[in-house]
Amino acid sequence: MPRRLTKILPIVLVLPLLLLSGVATTGAQEKVEISVLLDPTTLGLEYMDWLENEWIPQFERDNPDIKVS
Repeated sequence: MPRRLTKILPIVLVLPLLLLSGVATTGAQEKVEISVLLDPTTLGLEYMDWLENEWIPQFERDNPDIKVS
């Protein structure tokens, strides 16, 4: 076997296993909670209401593993 091939062969054999292990760990992720401080003086009441009543609930529906509080 050529010397270059013997150096590359372990990488070729191990790389798919590493990729598969990454897929397995990402599939078993826990839920995430994000805490957000909304300041009405910075955002304005209208924008803050839109975030609380429309955007955040829609974001949580689209991303069930993420909770915004």
